[in-house]
Amino acid sequence: NQTIENVRIIKIGSDSYRVSFTAPKFIKKGHVEIVTVGENGKSNKLKIKSVALINGCDSVTKTSSGILFTNMSDHDKTKLEFSLVDCRDYAMEVNVYEYNR
Repeated sequence: NQTIENVRIIKIGSDSYRVSFTAPKFIKKGHVEIVTVGENGKSNKLKIKSVALINGCDSVTKTSSGILFTNMSDHDKTKLEFSLVDCRDYAMEVNVYEYNR
């Protein structure tokens, strides 16, 4: 699990969002999870319907567990646009994981 800095999530449509953040180091391959956090502190992964890369890595792909990425930069701000299967409003957080294989 990588600590990320300057995380912003902006709603840009009824079920569409833009997320931006800076990774602490170059990450060759990993995944991003978008989770909702309830008042009780428990979190649940949100299902992603689609994802598009704006900048900050070479590629992104939607998976059942979130967003798979390759070559995430540590110099540029990573920006992604995604839509959710469910269009309710959520309090969200972003988790970035590096694959160590």
